[in-house]
Amino acid sequence: MYTVPPQGNITTTEFYSTALDRLTILRAIYNNGIKYNRGSELYHKSVMSEIKIRLPLRPNVLEETDNNAKTKTEERRKDHISHFLLRLAYCRTEEARKWFCDCEKELFRLRLEEHREEVSQFLVHNSLKFEEVTENEVLIKSS
Repeated sequence: MYTVPPQGNITTTEFYSTALDRLTILRAIYNNGIKYNRGSELYHKSVMSEIKIRLPLRPNVLEETDNNAKTKTEERRKDHISHFLLRLAYCRTEEARKWFCDCEKELFRLRLEEHREEVSQFLVHNSLKFEEVTENEVLIKSS
């Protein structure tokens, strides 16, 4: 997903605010993961409210209007830039890299879960066939 670094120029203000927004989300993921059980409703609501405010990312399958397309482009740009800014910031130590990767994986999982219906539509539309893994299969695999 984040294989090519962003191109172009950004202002110092955008640099700061974009990185701060993503960092706030990653900290919310980490702190709420400690405060609540990661699979709990309280955890999900708390983290998703932060994501929707600071770094929303709408799926592509929504109806396209000029305004909607522009908003999605801006959201993706901010998401892309902020990911690479923090990736640079957290590459200095193994512990920092691990923290960043763990939080990013959780952010991806939450977004995927939030847009489950759109993901299903995408899979059907593109003739991709996947079977959902049951919780029992996950437990067996993780033990």
